[in-house]
Amino acid sequence: MRALRFIGCGEAWGGWERCRVSGFNRKERKGREGRFCRGGAKSGKIMNRIKQRSMNPRISPTHLPFDTLMAGCALFLLPFGALGAPPEIALVNGVIDGAPYQIGIPSERNGNLLIHAHGYRAEDVPLDSSLDLEDTAHLELLTRGWIVAVSAYRRNGIIVHDAVEDLLSLRDLLEAEYGPFSIVILEGQSMGGLVVSHLAEQAPDRFSGALAIGAALDIEEPGQTLSLTHRPEIPILFLSNRSEIAAPQSYLEGADGAPISPALWQVGRDGHVNVNKRERLLALAGLVGWITTGAIERNRDITVLIEAKDSEVTFDPGGANGRVIDITHNFGNLFIDVNESHFERLGIDPGDDFRLTIGDTTVTIRYGTTFSDVAKGEWISFPTAEGDTIVAISFGSAFDHLKPKIGDSVRIEAIAVAPRKD
Repeated sequence: MRALRFIGCGEAWGGWERCRVSGFNRKERKGREGRFCRGGAKSGKIMNRIKQRSMNPRISPTHLPFDTLMAGCALFLLPFGALGAPPEIALVNGVIDGAPYQIGIPSERNGNLLIHAHGYRAEDVPLDSSLDLEDTAHLELLTRGWIVAVSAYRRNGIIVHDAVEDLLSLRDLLEAEYGPFSIVILEGQSMGGLVVSHLAEQAPDRFSGALAIGAALDIEEPGQTLSLTHRPEIPILFLSNRSEIAAPQSYLEGADGAPISPALWQVGRDGHVNVNKRERLLALAGLVGWITTGAIERNRDITVLIEAKDSEVTFDPGGANGRVIDITHNFGNLFIDVNESHFERLGIDPGDDFRLTIGDTTVTIRYGTTFSDVAKGEWISFPTAEGDTIVAISFGSAFDHLKPKIGDSVRIEAIAVAPRKD
């Protein structure tokens, strides 16, 4: 079993971006699953349906400071063993019915459990049950005594029915090995949000509540007739980007009169599962509060604006120079330290094209707000919820085209727009 240690954040949460785990390598990870996924040829139609939902925000944005938004969540956030050292965290791996899993177990446990349901993954990539300890709130939960577990499911692709069964099997194993539990939360994103919604309807005796992030509620699994009843019997909190608000709103309307009416919280930016760690933690805190007190604010904007990360971007009369700071190989996406304010300084606005150069390769890219700003196979770049910028090909691999390494120099240049001729 691998031991990890949490090495603290800055005061008043200001150092969130600098959280580290000894032994956990951020560079060239397998993928920030769910945030910026891409599908293969077979997934294009379904993923387009996920990304093309209409904008229909009904929740007025507040964009309050993180500490203000956290008011009322103190009991949930109180560090486990606040006066002592953070607990050791062991990672346990196994397989149930062909579905690999990984369990994070702190040395001191508080009796609570979170099970994560991942989103769509292309059929041709390996099954991966690794816990994401950087781009989720999982590390925060582990340091507070929660057990956190994830299943890779028994196969990739569009999987809902079997994913439900795989998570129920994992729940049984966890109960037998580490239970009983006081609170058991389901967390799912994208397709995983659909999976946990089914579980909230079908197995209310096994779970306390569900957090569905960017839930792809309109996915249909070929050969299966499983459908949502819109009658959840445990709390479901939907967390959605504003550009995808229509689908969870439709679920809420269909759930009118359900045993427990769902809640919908919004993040005021476009994208698919384009949420940051602070927003995830806020949502989890809200769900735990709902489970323990029976009360929740049904509609809420919890957008947390992340301060720009430290960078060494330089400017000259022709453009800006930055670096590649991350690569997600499963999805072929790059992340660069040239952030939103840098693009503004260059005069590059959403909807504009710009030139990006890495090594000897130069490409023209659309600067936008989400993947659906371009057609399949086209280049797209936009600010992320974590304060950096993604460089991608819609349903393609920017990595395969550019072949960069972490730390490579990146050149950004605006493209002059020719004056219109009358």
